[in-house]
Amino acid sequence: MLRESARFFRFFRNAIGAGVADAVLTVGATAQAAHVNLFDYFVAAQRHAADVREHPEQWVPWQLAQLTGPPADATECGPPADAGLAATG
Repeated sequence: MLRESARFFRFFRNAIGAGVADAVLTVGATAQAAHVNLFDYFVAAQRHAADVREHPEQWVPWQLAQLTGPPADATECGPPADAGLAATG
């Protein structure tokens, strides 16, 4: 995976963008190796952003099930209830 990642870095405009892409690709490869759905992992990380900032070492892909419980079903899609989004209408 590292060799494939290095090939894509030349498409980023600077070292910061390449570093961010490297982190995302590394997390993606780790999630794939742990048989974790990457979309579910990133959604959970966003929904628990404060906890991720406080305890980043706990938010590794292979611990997703212990941190969030069983995968959500389709009825639980959308932003969390405390997202602060005002109802329109």
